[in-house]
Amino acid sequence: MSLRTNLARWLIARSDIEAALYLLQIPDCSIDGAEERKLEAYIEKYWPMLFDEQTYAAVYEEAGNVEAKVDPEQVYRAIEKSARYEATVAHLRRVLAEGSAGKSWLDFGCNRGLWAAHFYNHFGGDWTLYDIDQTCIAEAKKLVARFGSEGMAEKGCFLTKWAPGVSLHNNFDVILAFEVLEHVLDPVQTLTMLEGKLNVDGLMCISVPYGPFEYDMWSKHPERKREHVREFGFECLLEMLGSRRNLNIQFINYGRSKVCSMELGHWIVSWHKSADDAPICNPNLACKTALRSVPFVALPGFKS
Repeated sequence: MSLRTNLARWLIARSDIEAALYLLQIPDCSIDGAEERKLEAYIEKYWPMLFDEQTYAAVYEEAGNVEAKVDPEQVYRAIEKSARYEATVAHLRRVLAEGSAGKSWLDFGCNRGLWAAHFYNHFGGDWTLYDIDQTCIAEAKKLVARFGSEGMAEKGCFLTKWAPGVSLHNNFDVILAFEVLEHVLDPVQTLTMLEGKLNVDGLMCISVPYGPFEYDMWSKHPERKREHVREFGFECLLEMLGSRRNLNIQFINYGRSKVCSMELGHWIVSWHKSADDAPICNPNLACKTALRSVPFVALPGFKS
């Protein structure tokens, strides 16, 4: 197996499909392309939304239906006990104190609304919840009423749209996009759109996973479509957002995956919007895919 093919497998295992495709599509006459063509076919099978936007919503409908079967009480309690939740609340308290602690909040990619309910209980405010999946929105309406303190459900606005793009009509003081950018087809376009709906001096806060978060799910359910299409490292975040005022980048380390022994963690990133912010930049995939030796990783559902 060539160094490049092994690196592509390693990137795929980390759900960094954007980088893996970039690497596989660089012409190289010195290697046998049969294995690489199989990897491309594997990507096309399990990440169909990269090749056909009409399947994008269907992938998240599948995920929404799976998640709707999980006991919300269990999930809600697990959230409040997690290191990620504690770190995110502390992060928001710190950065909101530095700017205007606004009253209007958008949770973009809210899933079932359980994180939003927690944050409402901490910070209050008027909330808008958006998700691409109708099942998640239906669940969020019920669960916000159940877990959010008094007034959240009455003041909440719930939005869904069956397409990768979305049109938002209001501006907000705080916009959260947790576990979103690893899913979307164009993260720069998504962040630019969200910043356009953020008031000047308002706070943007995102979180993205680092490492093979979906790998355990693949091992148990190799038939399921994958959801993450890219991975963000520290360099990627700086390339995209380095010009942002009061940029805060925090890493939560969870140790190593028990399934494939790779490091797992989350990035929490926040900044305040300025009137003269420079455009958000695309990460440099050439640097990200520089040939290097990495461990061999088996891909569930892949037949070599």
